[in-house]
Amino acid sequence: MHTGLFLTIVALFSYVENIKAGDQQSQVLKKENAVAAVPPYKPTKTMAPHARDACAKYDCAEDHQKYKKTMTTEYYEPYIKCLNKCEP
Repeated sequence: MHTGLFLTIVALFSYVENIKAGDQQSQVLKKENAVAAVPPYKPTKTMAPHARDACAKYDCAEDHQKYKKTMTTEYYEPYIKCLNKCEP
């Protein structure tokens, strides 16, 4: 009986100590994260990536659908040619 009670008290004490140690560690991590913050987003100087996406979405949609259905080079090559035309 006493052994079981003793083991329970030891486990509870260990659990509380682990929680305290975790809180201290999380405070240290928070301080480190504040120093290593992600810089703000800077947009690209050209619209080239966006232009290719828009061109591919609207101008090459038919070729893309054909290629997507069959997954053959017969439709892949026209799709890639269309995408290459989108390059600024």
